[in-house]
Amino acid sequence: MEPRAHHVLIGLFTVITLGHLETLSGALVEQRDAVGEAITVIGRASEQATATLQRCERLGERADRLAIEVVDWALSRLPP
Repeated sequence: MEPRAHHVLIGLFTVITLGHLETLSGALVEQRDAVGEAITVIGRASEQATATLQRCERLGERADRLAIEVVDWALSRLPP
């Protein structure tokens, strides 16, 4: 093979390889962006779950206090 033809083939291979690398790079960027969006969504869901859990805990505390008040009231109504 002539040196010139050899250089042409190497150049062609390089161009094709760079094209594939560019395509892969674009796909990786898209995947990175998708992962970033998923992490953001998971973070928001976690914050909402934490807030809901805190509300449930507060409701549970209120329910405990109300139960104690009801028992105290019922006991106060019993004859001595």
